[in-house]
Amino acid sequence: MDIVKQVNARDWLRYIQNDSSDLSWLAPHEEALISVIQRDIYRDSEFHRAYDLLLLVFSYFSLTVRYLDKWVGVLMDALLQAQSLRDNERQVQILRWIGQAHLMMGKHDASHDIFAIALERADEGKIDHMMVASYAGLLKLYWFDLRQPLIHQVAEKAMETVRRVD
Repeated sequence: MDIVKQVNARDWLRYIQNDSSDLSWLAPHEEALISVIQRDIYRDSEFHRAYDLLLLVFSYFSLTVRYLDKWVGVLMDALLQAQSLRDNERQVQILRWIGQAHLMMGKHDASHDIFAIALERADEGKIDHMMVASYAGLLKLYWFDLRQPLIHQVAEKAMETVRRVD
């Protein structure tokens, strides 16, 4: 697929939707994707599309290719813009992805701190489904040390929140 460098997030989303069966064709276009996302994330009119594109391709690159360091920087850009736009739900979602990335890179302290911030913001915003996602991140982290004294508390609070979501 020959992709012109001047495309925007909307174009990339359309390309991916038309060829969504296998995202491996994205690998050679990683730098172009990063550039488009970093450019469009700071355009208020394009933020939501750039955000959607980021989450779509981040899941591929982080779970398949694992070039996490450079993608965490892109997520931080998105977080800053979401904060600027006062979009609390997207801030929480981005924080959760950053926490997940740190967990996958073995940065457990950073991961814990990010998940805790995501949980706090989700709680403040009464975004129960994101509270569940943040608790899930903490539980994944605590899985590495089941003797962690907080694991039972976190599991209980997560279950309380899940019951509210249902």
